[in-house]
This record gives sequence, structure tokens and C-alpha cells, in this order.
Amino acid sequence: MERAFLMLNSAATPEQVWNMIVRRINNLRNPDFPDPPLLTVDPRFEQVVATASLLQRRGVLSWVQLTGKQNGYGLVIHSYLPSNLREVEKLLSLLGLQQSQVPAGDDIVIPVQLSIGSPDPGSIAIETRSLFDMLRIAGATIELAADTSGVGRLPAPGPAAGGLRIRSGSAPPAEARVATQYRGRWYYIGDDDELSKQWFTVLQLLAGAPAGASTAAPVLTIPVTGRH
Repeated sequence: MERAFLMLNSAATPEQVWNMIVRRINNLRNPDFPDPPLLTVDPRFEQVVATASLLQRRGVLSWVQLTGKQNGYGLVIHSYLPSNLREVEKLLSLLGLQQSQVPAGDDIVIPVQLSIGSPDPGSIAIETRSLFDMLRIAGATIELAADTSGVGRLPAPGPAAGGLRIRSGSAPPAEARVATQYRGRWYYIGDDDELSKQWFTVLQLLAGAPAGASTAAPVLTIPVTGRH
């Protein structure tokens, strides 16, 4: 959760990090590999992502570590009146939170649990993907040559791929963020592909973090007293 919050708070494109890391928020699903009609992306998940990312870019939404009367992690919406009120009300409705519980203009502090299924009243439950899940999703975006044989192809990923594009070619790429050669072909991310570079950077940060260790940088921390 701590690493996920750090990346959400610092991402140039929060929507991509949301789709990449979060498989489910409350009961709204964002599966790795959609399989209609049983396993599909809930359109309300996409609305949560779009609305929360908009509020984050406007500087009124942050993912934080809570102290004081509450501990753990939370989503904080602050300084949002009057221009952001409509988006705040929409986000609360999508998350199943009673708007009448929050006086207009008050800071809104919503506890976040790392769990699946329905959250505790007044909270958000988030299920994150594993590193292995994200590697499989990345593998599904690799451009394979038409004559490639003996390679199992994964199904097309859903929004989790988030604009990632792993290109391939027979010659070394002239300009690449990262490149590797495998069985006579080159696989790479273009240096002009900002979405793919952000996806790869997040993957690097997760892969390089020791299991169970704290991150080097602290998550934004706020004291929680009697506010909602």
C-alpha cells in the first residue's frame, strides 16, 4: 500500500498507475485480462479513476498515511470548494459513501484498507496486483514477429496495460529507453513513448524493492482528529 500511494501521488499520469496497480476498489473490478461476459472492467472503476485523477491534478486529493485517532492509510480530499464540489460528490457516490455524512467544505478523510470485497462502513477497500501479475500484463503487450513460432501468446490485457507498448525489430533500436536482445530480435521501449516509460519505471521501482521493506521516501502524513 505504501509503495502504491507513493507512485499514485507522484505519477505524471495517475490514471495509468491506477490501472496498472489496482485490480479492484470496493467491488469495482479492473481485471488483468478481461474475459467477457464473466470478467469485465466495471465502467464505474473507470469513472473512479478518471474523477480521482482529475482531483489529484487539481491539487485537492492526496493518498496519505494517517496518524492520531486513526492509523493506517487514507484518501484525503481538501480545499475543494467551490469549483471541485461536483467532482467530489461524484467520487463519493461512486465509492458508495453517503454524501450527507460530509458537510460541504470540510476536509474528507476516507480510511483505505488493503483487502477484497466490501469495505468497512466509511472506508475504501483496495486490492492491488502482484509483481508477477504486472509482468504477465507487460508480456502480453510485446509485439511479436508474424513468423514467431513456439511462443505462447497471452490474451489481450485490459486497461491494466495502460498504454504500455513493447516494440520489436530485427535491428538494434536507434533510440530506446530500455532494450534487450532475445533469439535474434530486439525488444524495446521507445525513448519518445512517455506512457510506456512511466509504466516501466513503476515496474522497476516495484521489482527493486525488497519484500517487506519500507520505502526510502515517506508517504505524506497527516494527523486525523475529529474531521470526517
